[in-house]
Amino acid sequence: ELGVSFKVKLLNMTDNDSPVDCIPGVDCPSGRFRARQPDFCNGWYALPRSIVSWNKYEFNEVSSLFTVPVSCEITNWNWFLLDITMGKGYQADTVKMIVDDVKVMIDEGQYTFPPTYAPTFPPTDTPTTPMPTPALTFPPTNTPTIPMLTLAPTTQCDGVFPNGVEKVLLNEGFESSRGSAWGGATTEEYTPGASGAKALAMKYSVNPHSWLLPAIRLNVRYRDKCIRGGMELGVSFKAKMLNMTDNDSSVDCIPGITCPTARFRGRQNNACNGWYPIDKPTTAWNKDEYNTISTVWTVPSSCHGSTWLWLKFDITQGKAYPKDTVKILVDDVKIFINED
Repeated sequence: ELGVSFKVKLLNMTDNDSPVDCIPGVDCPSGRFRARQPDFCNGWYALPRSIVSWNKYEFNEVSSLFTVPVSCEITNWNWFLLDITMGKGYQADTVKMIVDDVKVMIDEGQYTFPPTYAPTFPPTDTPTTPMPTPALTFPPTNTPTIPMLTLAPTTQCDGVFPNGVEKVLLNEGFESSRGSAWGGATTEEYTPGASGAKALAMKYSVNPHSWLLPAIRLNVRYRDKCIRGGMELGVSFKAKMLNMTDNDSSVDCIPGITCPTARFRGRQNNACNGWYPIDKPTTAWNKDEYNTISTVWTVPSSCHGSTWLWLKFDITQGKAYPKDTVKILVDDVKIFINED
């Protein structure tokens, strides 16, 4: 048996490389081996379609065990190649696939599936390409898996926040900071703020992508010490919007659809890497005042490591307004470990 794994995502080339969804076990990316031995085996041997969930915004891990066909009974190979496919016959020049971290290893009992997914194996009626060689032998369905553990904050985190103090990872009122910006955005001070003298204004002078908007970007602190996959983070900030083409008049929006929202940009080596949106706020929007956006965000279980290359918090307008038309005002940003 060979352990096979790789990470993959799909992008829509006709829509500014927006993420592409797929149906796990049906048309998500997969792989196959192209193998030949003289006078023995010769064919394409599909991997089990092992993805049980697909997050179009991040790299998804495809992992399974592959049993080398018994007909390949000698050690002299003409070739033995791994093909990685999109899993579906998309039309030409419409979808591209991004692949990373490809690994093939001989399993001697040490192989376990990555904890992100619990792989399943294809049903017996899954169609395969007819081959001149005997039918494939798939791994047994009782292949062991390792469950993902939800880790509590580490003792290092408790050391930073002793004696039951609320574990606040970010608390920014922009009294002395302008934060940073991403995606063609710029930031500037704005007065008055929601609760203090200042807030932060963000605007942009380039037309944005509809699926990944320009943002105010803030670094989440204590991430290496405190944050693990499966944990819940409380998130809140205050926001309002102004029409730059109409003397900074107030801008309305539709709660849950076009109102300001946020996302996390997180990455760990050999684990998670993606943009992770918070739930869009559905509370009423009063265009003439600062509105509180508040929710609980669960750290993806695929972020099972303890070292973050980065974990950043992006606040966006929630809609792809044309350039130089709308600016967002933000104040009182807070992120904390939810221990309720």
